[in-house]
Amino acid sequence: MKRNTLQAVRLHLLLGVALVCATCAREEMPPGTGPDFEAPQVVEMFPAPATAVPDLDEDVYVRFDEPIADPRSVARTLETSPAWLYEVNAGRRNVRIRPVDGWRPGVVYSFRIPPGLADLVRNRTRSPIEFLFTTGSQFYDTRTVGEVWDRETVRKVRDIAVQVLGADSIPYAAVTDTGGNFALRGLPVGAYWAFAFRDQNRNRTLERDFEPHDSGHVALDDSASVVRLELWLTMPDSTPPALGLAEARDSLNVRLNFDDLLDPEASLEQASVRVTQAESGVEWPVAEFAVGEIHAAAVEGEGADSDSLAARESEDPA
Repeated sequence: MKRNTLQAVRLHLLLGVALVCATCAREEMPPGTGPDFEAPQVVEMFPAPATAVPDLDEDVYVRFDEPIADPRSVARTLETSPAWLYEVNAGRRNVRIRPVDGWRPGVVYSFRIPPGLADLVRNRTRSPIEFLFTTGSQFYDTRTVGEVWDRETVRKVRDIAVQVLGADSIPYAAVTDTGGNFALRGLPVGAYWAFAFRDQNRNRTLERDFEPHDSGHVALDDSASVVRLELWLTMPDSTPPALGLAEARDSLNVRLNFDDLLDPEASLEQASVRVTQAESGVEWPVAEFAVGEIHAAAVEGEGADSDSLAARESEDPA
C-alpha cells in the first residue's frame, strides 16, 4: 500500500513538472497586451534627417520602439554613403554608426536599412529606413535619380552599385532597388560624374577591366536641382566587333552577325556597307542598313521579289 502511494506521489510530481515546463515553453504576450502585428518603428534619429551638423564628433544612431530579432543583419545589409568603411554597432533597440576614419567636414552622409527588418515575432518592415545629413554648413535638397539597365538583356537590374563623384572625389554611393532604380539626395551644387557598375568582388570600387559599367554626367545647378539618369551596363571590351556570318533572309534582305554586341544608339554616319557578288565582283547598291531589324526598307528600282514584298507587308502595322 505504501509503495502504491509513493508511485502515485511520484506520478503526480512528474505530471506537475511536465505541465510547468509546457507552460514555460509556450510563447505568449505579456499580460494586458494585445497581439503585435506592427514592424519595428523608428522613435528617434540623431542627427535629425536632412540637417547640417558641422561639428559632429559622436556616433549617429537610430532607435526603435521594440527589440530587433537579428541585430547583426543590420550591419550586414546597411547601405552607406560615401562608400567608406564604417563601424556599425547594432543592439536590440538601436543602431550606432561611425566612420572608421572619423567624420569629415563638408560631406553628405546617408544611411539606409533595406526593407525586411524584423522584430521578435517576425513582423518585417516593408519600406527602407533612411536618413541623411551633412557635416557642411548647409543642406542642399538636390536629387539625383535614375535607372540602370543591362544592355544585353535590355532589362533593368537590381543590386547595382552607383557612385557619383565630384571634384573632391568623394564617392557618394547608392544601390539599385528591385526595380533597377536608385536615388541620391542632398549632394552639394556642382558638376559630377555618375558611374554604375556590377560590383562583382564587393570592394565598392569600379574595376574597369572586367566589371560591366556605364557612366554619365550630372550637373546640379541650384539647391533644388533634380537630375535624372539612364545608365546601361556593358561588358568591358578592347576589340572592335568582327563580322562572323552573313545570312540571306530573302532576295533583298541580308542579316550580318557579329561576334559582339552592337550599340543600337551609336551613330552610323561614318559607317558603310558594301555587298559584292563573289563570282562576278558586281557590287549591289545598299538601300538601308541599321543595327537591329529593318522593318520597312526603302528599296528602289525594279525586281522586288514576291518573298521580300510579302515579308515587308506582313511587318507593316495594320
